Order: sequence, then C-alpha cells, then structure tokens
Amino acid sequence: FVRPPLAVILPGDWRPELGSCAAAAMCWGAVVGRGMAGVSYCAVAITGLIALALSAQAQDTPLAGLQPAAVWHHFGALCRLPRCSGFEGAAAEYVRRTAEGQGLEVLSDSVGNLLIRRPGWPVPSDEREDVEPVVLHTHLDMACEPPHRDFGSAGAAAPSSQPSTPVEISVRDDGWAVAKDEANLGADGGVGVAIALALLEEPSDTHLPPLEMLFTVQGRSGALGALGLNATLLSGRRLLNLDAEEHGVLFAGAAG
Repeated sequence: FVRPPLAVILPGDWRPELGSCAAAAMCWGAVVGRGMAGVSYCAVAITGLIALALSAQAQDTPLAGLQPAAVWHHFGALCRLPRCSGFEGAAAEYVRRTAEGQGLEVLSDSVGNLLIRRPGWPVPSDEREDVEPVVLHTHLDMACEPPHRDFGSAGAAAPSSQPSTPVEISVRDDGWAVAKDEANLGADGGVGVAIALALLEEPSDTHLPPLEMLFTVQGRSGALGALGLNATLLSGRRLLNLDAEEHGVLFAGAAG
C-alpha cells in the first residue's frame, strides 16, 4: 500500500499524511456516490483523523508536560520549522498566524522584521497615558549546523536553498532539552520567540503593560534585521531583549 497525498496544512506547517489507499478509495467512493453528502462525510472523517494525529503528537513529544506549557508548545512548533538565518519565512508566518488568531495586527518593515502590539490590562481612562509600552525583542532565525547545514554564523554565505530537516529534541535526565545528534537546538532566539508568543496569548485581564513584540530577522547573520529596523514602528522606550546566553543571568545589553 502507498500512502495517498492527503496532506492537511496545520499550524506550524506540520503536514502529516493521513489514511491509507483503502481510506482514500472509500472517501472517493463516498464523494462519487453521495455528492455533497459524501464531501461532508469525508470532511468529518478527515477531521477526526487530524484530531487523533494531533493528540498522539502532543502525547509523544519529549516536551509534553514541561512548564510553562504554552512556551514549550510554541518552541516545539518552531523546532519543526526551517528557520536558518536568511530563511525565516516559515517562522515569520507562524508568528503572524498566532498573532492574527488573537485578533492582533502584525506590522512589518522592508527587511522582514515583525512587530505585534498587545494591549495592556484594563486601567482607568485617566491613567492610560501614564502606562508606557514595553518592547520585547528576539530574533526569528537560528544558526544552522549539520545535519541542518552550517551557514548561520555572522558573515557566512547563505545557500541557494533552505534546509528543511526539523530539529529533533530529547530531554536529558537532568531536565535540559537538547537537540539529537549534537545539532544546534535553536534555543538562542527560539525560546525568546516562544516566550513572546505565550505572553501574547495571555488573557486580556492579565496584569501586563502594553507590549510591543519585535521579531527581527537574520540575528545570526550579523544582526542584519536589527540594523535595518524601521524604528518608527516602535513607541516604547524600554526594551527587554529575550536573547541571552547565560542561564539565570540578566544582561544590561544583548546582541540583535
């Protein structure tokens, strides 16, 4: 049996092949024999298969059960996407879809940086002018190493095509998540993106100030996104960079 191309586009561009030749034949037969009723029958069947596949994936992932769950959910999704420096398109689309799913506008500049504004928690109208937005910044890309190809370091030439090998994650006995085969995990930038998206999805009454979430491109290729940023997109004067390299240490400054 050959698996049919019943690929379904899901968040994070996860595209599992569903069903078998027999299932495809049954679905085709239902459409031919029942018309629109058959289409409805197939839609219900495929929806059920998707739900089962997603449930199995959620239970099988090494990140299942880690807290905060929303952060690890988004980081796991990013690890399944190609986002080598200079090829951040899939990751940018994931961020865009997540924001739009919350009803938030996504702005971009000429080099591909993204900005999302999240309103702060409700305050009396006479106090709103005193609440300044806080900018949260991280970069979308990662430095790629074998088997993902090594062209992520500053000054390295980008290849002609985007490597698509996902990052396979395992969790060590000491609780640290690492990439298999000693590859780069992409946590530099990736965890920052995941934290920002988790904050974006917090309930509207969560005690947070207005947030301006800035996602820059090519942070691992000379910080080209940060250097080319259209700063007029930002109104906040306080910036927290979510891209650090020492666990448990707060830096006064960081790379773009």
